[in-house]
Formats: sequence, C-alpha cells, structure tokens
Amino acid sequence: LFGKCLRKGESDMKQTVLLVSTLVLLVAAGVTTLGDVKSTPGAERKSTPNELNVLEVRVSLLEKTVARLASRVQKLESEKTSPTKRPQQQAQLDRNTWRQLQKGMTKEQVKQLLGEPSRVNASTMSGDSWRYAKDNYVISGSVYFSTEDRVDRWYEPHWR
Repeated sequence: LFGKCLRKGESDMKQTVLLVSTLVLLVAAGVTTLGDVKSTPGAERKSTPNELNVLEVRVSLLEKTVARLASRVQKLESEKTSPTKRPQQQAQLDRNTWRQLQKGMTKEQVKQLLGEPSRVNASTMSGDSWRYAKDNYVISGSVYFSTEDRVDRWYEPHWR
C-alpha cells in the first residue's frame, strides 16, 4: 500500500508527507493491519506475524525519516535566523573612494575598497560587472572586470 504512495523522482520530504498522510488516513479509518485494507467492510480478519513485521519495519523507517527531516528543518531554520556570516560592508558611493580604483585591481581589492556590490552580472565572454547603487539606483556606479577578474574599467556614480 505504501509503495503505491511513492512516486519515482519525488523528494524525500514529499514522499514522507505522502506516507504519513496515508498512515493517518488508515489509522483514522480504524485500519490496524494490511489485511484490514484488503478486506471487505464488516469482515473480520486476523493479521499474520509477517504482516505485522512489515508494518513495524515501515513505521520504524517512517519514524527515522521524520526525525532526519525534522533535524534538517531545524538546522535550516537556525541558519536562517542566526547567520554566521559577518554583515556585509556597506557599498561606498563617495567620490574619494571611487577615485582610488585602479585598472588591474583584483575583485577582492575592489570589495575591500567599495564593499559588496548591489548587483553582480556574470559573463564568461567579456568579464563580470559589479554595480554599486544607493537610493533605489538613483545614484549608482559600475566596475567592469576582464575575463582574468581584474578591473578593466569603471564608471563612477553621478555625484549630486
């Protein structure tokens, strides 16, 4: 019965939800053995030891899967609420900082100087470009890198 609930290619979480849902429906319907599922309403049938073993194994597997998934969810939730990364440095949009840019600087040197970019456009053909913006892109500047990841050119923000 549980095998019918599993679909090829379904994620662990989706399969577990299907299995647990099926189990809940069976319990709600008063089903206690696999024989109950196949029997006609009102007919009494005793379960065999083999059927009980199969159910015990399946329940055990379900419990282990649920525990593993609960652990994964807890880990993901804790990562979401307490990031381990340091806060990003605010992008620098002042004239003096931008005037320190030099052709040939590495991406790491640009990050140290200007901070994290607001937007990154990756390109394998012409090199990446980073955009630094403030006030909803009213003030923005761009840094263009060569395919060797070195500063090729840049456009300073338009200063007010």
